[in-house]
Amino acid sequence: MKIEQPQPGSSGDVDRQVRRDQSVATVRSQLKSALPSNVVVAAVTTPILASLLPAAIVSGWLLVLVLVSLRRYLVLRHAVEAGVVEDRPDLALTLTAAGAAFAGLTWAALPMLCDAINSEHPSILLFVLSGLAAGAVALSPTHALTSMAFALPILMSTAAGRLLIGDSMSLLFAVVTVFFTLMLARSALLAERTFCEGSRTKHAATALAAALSRAKAEIEAKAEMLGILASQDALTGLSNRTAFSQGIADRLGEVNDRRGALLLLDLDNFKLVNDTLGHGSGDDLLVQVADRLREAVGEDALASRLGGDEFAILIDDGTPPEEVASRILDRVTRPLMIGGRSASIGVSIGIACFPDHGRTTQDLMLRADLALYAAKAGGRQRFYRFDSSLQHAVAIRRDIELDLANALAEGEIEAWCQPQLSLSDRSIVGVELLIRWKHERHGWIAPPDIVAAAVSTRQSEALTLHVVSEACRLIRDLQSQGHPDVTVAVNVSPQELGSYPLAERIAERLVAFGVSARSLEIEITEEAALAGESATREINAVSALGLRIAIDDFKAGYSSLASLRALHVERIKIDRSFVTNMAVQEGNRVLVQAILGIGRALGLEVVAEGVESMDDALLLTRYGCHIAQGYHLARPMPRRDLDTWIEARGTNVASEHAHYALRRLSS
Repeated sequence: MKIEQPQPGSSGDVDRQVRRDQSVATVRSQLKSALPSNVVVAAVTTPILASLLPAAIVSGWLLVLVLVSLRRYLVLRHAVEAGVVEDRPDLALTLTAAGAAFAGLTWAALPMLCDAINSEHPSILLFVLSGLAAGAVALSPTHALTSMAFALPILMSTAAGRLLIGDSMSLLFAVVTVFFTLMLARSALLAERTFCEGSRTKHAATALAAALSRAKAEIEAKAEMLGILASQDALTGLSNRTAFSQGIADRLGEVNDRRGALLLLDLDNFKLVNDTLGHGSGDDLLVQVADRLREAVGEDALASRLGGDEFAILIDDGTPPEEVASRILDRVTRPLMIGGRSASIGVSIGIACFPDHGRTTQDLMLRADLALYAAKAGGRQRFYRFDSSLQHAVAIRRDIELDLANALAEGEIEAWCQPQLSLSDRSIVGVELLIRWKHERHGWIAPPDIVAAAVSTRQSEALTLHVVSEACRLIRDLQSQGHPDVTVAVNVSPQELGSYPLAERIAERLVAFGVSARSLEIEITEEAALAGESATREINAVSALGLRIAIDDFKAGYSSLASLRALHVERIKIDRSFVTNMAVQEGNRVLVQAILGIGRALGLEVVAEGVESMDDALLLTRYGCHIAQGYHLARPMPRRDLDTWIEARGTNVASEHAHYALRRLSS
C-alpha cells in the first residue's frame, strides 16, 4: 500500500492531516496485523473449541469468522485502492471500527455458547479471548474506537457469561474482566492520543521547516531588501505596514534627488466576497491578489499589505507609475478561482510621487489616500494621480484634525435632530442625532470627515460621548415636555468599537442625566456588525445595559443578516438609496418589500430612511412600514429648533394625517 505524506499547506489544516495519518496507520495495521492475527488465533483456538462445543457449532462459527474477516479485508483493500483512506479519513476509520465490531461480535458468541451448553472447562477459552482482546488494543494503537469495537463485545460477553453462572469464582472473574476492560480502554485512548500528538508535532514541524526554507530562499534572492522583508504579512507574505513605513523612510532619507512613487490600492467590493463566500474565500482571494501584484510590479518594487484589503506599492524612478498602475489593473481584475468558482475583483489606485507631492512618509500617504478617494469617486476600478486640485482637500483635512479638539471643548460640534415619524398618524416616535460642524474657515464639514478626523487624532471617544451626552439631555427634555416614548438615536462608527469601553461610558452618562436606557438607541452599520470579536463584545455590552441596537443603512447582506440575532438587534433602517424615488424604481420597491419581510420574519422594527416624497411615503405605508424619516417628513434641524417644530407639529398633524388619508384613497 503506497502512502504519500501530505505536503505542508496542500491538504488543509493540521487536524485533517493528523486524521489522515490516523486513517492510514489504522488501515495498515488492520490489513498487515490485526486481520491475519485474527484468523491465526481462530485456527489455534479451533481445537480448544472442538473439546468444548459440538463440531457443527464450531464449524459454523469458524465459517462466519472467516467470512467476516474476508469481508473486512475486501472492504479495506477497496478503501485503499479508491483513495478513501487518504481522501476521506473519517469514513475509513468508521469502516475499520464497523468491521472490528462485527469480528468482535463473532468472537463474543463463544462465551455465551459455552455457557449455554454448560461447558465445564471454559478457562482456556476465556484466557484466549482475554488475550485476543488485549491483542486487539496492541495491534490497533492508532484508533481507540477500532480497538474497543473488537475487544468490548468479547469482554462484555465473557463477563456476562460468568455473571449468569453466578458462583463466587465466576463473579470474581466477571469483576476482573470488567476491570480489565476499563484498563484496556484507557490504554487504547492513551495510545491514540500519543499517536495523534506525535503526528501533530510532525506536521507542525514540517510546515515550520517549509516556511523557514521559503523565507531563507527569498532573503538570499533579495539580500538588499533584508531589512524590509524582516517583517511580513502572515497571510500574503508581502511586507506588513511596519516594514513598508520603514521602507519609505529609508528611501526618502537617502539623497534629495531620489524620485519614485507611492501607489495605494483598495479592492472594490471585497466585503461582498466575504459576505457571499465566507472569510476563508476572502483570505484565498487576498493571497491570489498578492501573487498578481508581485508579477505586475517586479522584484525592484516594495509591495505591502497594509491591512484588510488595502495594499501599497513603492516604486523607484524609471517606470512611470501610471504604467505600473495599468499593469496592476490588468492583472488583478482578471477572473480568478475562489472556492471552486470563478470570481472577479476590482481595484482602485491612488498615486503620489516623491518629492513632487511630499518629502515625508505622512505627506505621501495623505496625498496617495486623497488620490485613491478620487479614483473611487470617479467610478472605481481605475487609478488617479494626485494633483493640485486635491491640495485644497489636504489643507482642509489637516485643519479639521488640528481644530477638532478645540471645537469639542468649545461646543462647536453640534448635535442636530432629524425626527422619525409614524406613517400611520404622523406622530413623532424618535429622533436621530446628526453631528454638524461649521468650521470658521472651511464652512460646514461633512460628518464622515469629522469622524475620520476623530479616528485619526484618537478623539473618537470624546466625540461619541459628546453626542451621547446631548442625546441624554434631549431625552430628559422630551420626557419633561410630555414625550416619554420618543427614543433618541446616536450613530457609532465601526472604527471606534472595541477601542475604548463604550458601554461603560454610556452607563455613566445615563446615570449622570437620570434617563432610562430604553430611551437611547445606538445605530451601527452593517460593517460594524461584522467588525470582529472585540466589536461584538462591546455591542453586546451596550445591549446588556438595556439600550436599543439598530442596524443603519441596512442592505440585507448575508453576514450582517446572520449577525442580527447574535447582536440582539431590535431595529433595522433601510438604506436610503433603496427608499428615495422608490415610487419610480421598481427594483428598489422589490428590495424594500424584501427587507420589510425580513423584519417581520425576525420580529424586528423597520425604519425607512431617505423618504423624499409623498409617493414614497404612501408606498411604504401600503407595504406595512410603520416608521420613516427623510426630508419629506422633517429635515435635520438644530436642537434649539426641535421644540418649536414639535409644538407646531401638534397643531398640524391632524390636518396632515387627513391629507395623507385622502391621497391614499385617491391612489
